[in-house]
Amino acid sequence: MLHRAIAPGLVIAALSGCNQADRVAAVWEPPAGPPTIERLRVRGTTMELEFVRLPGAADSGRDLFVARTELTWDVAERFEDADEPEDVRAELGLDAITRPTKPYGSPYHDEWGPRGPRPAVHTTANYAAACAEWLGRLCGTPLRLPSESEWERLCSSVVRVPVEEYAWVLGNSEEQSHPVGGRREDALGLFDLQGNAAEWVMRPDGVPMLKGLSYLDPADLEPCVRAVPDDAALRNGDSQFPPSIWWRISGPFAGARFVFER
Repeated sequence: MLHRAIAPGLVIAALSGCNQADRVAAVWEPPAGPPTIERLRVRGTTMELEFVRLPGAADSGRDLFVARTELTWDVAERFEDADEPEDVRAELGLDAITRPTKPYGSPYHDEWGPRGPRPAVHTTANYAAACAEWLGRLCGTPLRLPSESEWERLCSSVVRVPVEEYAWVLGNSEEQSHPVGGRREDALGLFDLQGNAAEWVMRPDGVPMLKGLSYLDPADLEPCVRAVPDDAALRNGDSQFPPSIWWRISGPFAGARFVFER
């Protein structure tokens, strides 16, 4: 968490009953033609992050730039371990950077293969939001989590059938996450929006929610509607008290995708 920007706690709320008919879809037409890609260079690294420009897709009506893939461990671990020099912190306007504490047990599932290109999971919304701000400072562009309505807009705007062609879900994942970008790109130019990891979003009241399917979910769960609240079920097994603000021990599917608007 970066000082002055992100509060150390997030409100937890239960998910109220809802269905697709209860939701009012925003009128938004995806752009025609091949996706427009913008690349952000991560200061001090050779990394470039790819975002798809989607005109008018932000809740504000501005253009929304959406990460083509979910946050991966190779980026997330730099957030956990990096030690920026004092002059860099000063140039970026930071007093200090609060890093995530190391979790009890490993969230990396190294038995599934190299973790770097796989989605970072077991994370909290606080972890994801703090990582987004840190990464945005290094890229020179403010990054954030999408709102729930923005995420649903992306999910419902194009057809991804069968889901297994576009994302890792229970039917093709062998119950483990996979390197991002390994399935078919959708018509927006995004990968794994409906699978691999569920993705943190923010509701209008500031309550975080996990949206979409993961590698543990069957494809028939209505991926654009399904939401998982950040409740006690995700904190089961956490030996810390109060539970960690960084990790969800029972959330091996809890990941994130970043956006920015312009």
